[in-house]
Amino acid sequence: MKKTALIMGLLLSGNVIAMTQLPAGNYQGDGLAVHQGGKNEQYLVESKVTGQAIESTYRVGSETMKYAFQARFDKHGFFEVLMEGTKVGTGYCMSVWCHYSIKIGDFSLEETLTFYQGHLYRLGQKNNNGKLVSWEEDLERE
Repeated sequence: MKKTALIMGLLLSGNVIAMTQLPAGNYQGDGLAVHQGGKNEQYLVESKVTGQAIESTYRVGSETMKYAFQARFDKHGFFEVLMEGTKVGTGYCMSVWCHYSIKIGDFSLEETLTFYQGHLYRLGQKNNNGKLVSWEEDLERE
């Protein structure tokens, strides 16, 4: 009960520390994607994280895909998601977690990032024209 009261007091007083930039580093690891129909895919991923951007390269079998976005932060941990200079979504960060969502036409994506003890953990889902895929990733800082 005391812990709950302390946490609530911190949240209500506005003393929670929000990230205003992403923890920089090069991360690599693997992921597991689960398609709505039940198909599972394992893949390798490398991500370069700067204070304001993430560039990722995914290797699924013999296929390679790249994905990048920029985060334009305000001083409270909220950010706009930009792809090639165009705003496509919004997000927010707290102490070790960030969450963002984007929407481009019939494509939508949401992902939670956790930066903890030299790892970048990701959990997300995308909807591409009604086809759902969810994933989880564990990347370690090099």
